[in-house]
Amino acid sequence: MRNLLFILLLFTTFGLKAQQTYSINGIVNDDKGQPLPGATVFLTNTKIATSSDVSGHFVLSQLPAGPYELAVNLLGFEPYVQLVKIENTPLTINIKLKESSIELNAVVINGKPDPHRKEYLQLFMDNFIGKSLNAKQCKIVNPEAIRFHNNKKNNTLEASANDLLVIENEALGYRVKYLLKRFEYNNKYEACNYVGYPYFEEMKGTDDQQKQWKESRMHTYLGSSRHFFRAIMNHTGFEEGFAVYLHKKEWSHSQIQYQQFDSLFRTVGDTKKMITKSITGVKGKDTTRLELAVFFKSTKQPAVFYHYGNPGSIPVNSPVGQQSFMHVFADTIVIDKELLLNPTRELGFSGHWSYLRAADLLPLDYTYDAADEKKNIATN
Repeated sequence: MRNLLFILLLFTTFGLKAQQTYSINGIVNDDKGQPLPGATVFLTNTKIATSSDVSGHFVLSQLPAGPYELAVNLLGFEPYVQLVKIENTPLTINIKLKESSIELNAVVINGKPDPHRKEYLQLFMDNFIGKSLNAKQCKIVNPEAIRFHNNKKNNTLEASANDLLVIENEALGYRVKYLLKRFEYNNKYEACNYVGYPYFEEMKGTDDQQKQWKESRMHTYLGSSRHFFRAIMNHTGFEEGFAVYLHKKEWSHSQIQYQQFDSLFRTVGDTKKMITKSITGVKGKDTTRLELAVFFKSTKQPAVFYHYGNPGSIPVNSPVGQQSFMHVFADTIVIDKELLLNPTRELGFSGHWSYLRAADLLPLDYTYDAADEKKNIATN
């Protein structure tokens, strides 16, 4: 089974290092200049959100300097997303929303409910929420907001939403508001592609629940793609349990080549790194994708390395645990200090990372206590 998931990695910043804070403020209007109250205004992948007041005005305060991704959503209007940057001064933005050209209710065919909607919804849940342990404790509170379109020409199920999807994640203790821009599932290749913008609200729970959520968040983060890229930027990939191998699909497991991190990720100035095909001998005109096998040493230690459904021995000197694959289609992928990858759509994941979906999302400011990890290792 081929299950290659392309994920838009919109890893914008949450400038933790700055001490002085600023604000983003503005007015939300329609295209006629009339103020729009009740619009949800948020910074994607964070816990920072507000609503526009009766005059359309909004304020997001106590923000360190740095780049952010600002999103605005209001039922009946097209979503608005813009990259912004605070540079040692408050930022003012006037936003115009366009009325949505899509009918709010697209689940009725000739006055009758779509007989396939239940089937579509299950496929959406499996591929958007996922099938991980966290996914079993997730639910979408407002599934009626999801619109489906079966594109028979492309053999693709397409989905969008006319409002923010509300996801209650009892596994991680978050209520996630998700602005779904696009969802596509190709039935022929069993491949999923979705783009969206979440923000997070902390759920209230007992002391025992808070303790469990803390542990579950740590397990979800460790070994994730975000953990990997953050470790790469901090030059701590090996210390944090990662190993990377150059791999070609036609190679046997014994041909996988261990790579030093510096041989794959080149630093550009103080803020950027690059994954470049030429580093590993893949010529510029060669359209062959660069495939990197990424291993992470988890606290639980499975003893088998799987690739394309075939079991085999783990390569010598590799950490035992999770295994993922990065598929690099562009000649160069640039990573900046805010973990923003460019071009994002030229990087694909399979293996463990493709298994993680919306049920495994964490805010950008999430950090874990290394002492907690050591304590967890000692008890497993």
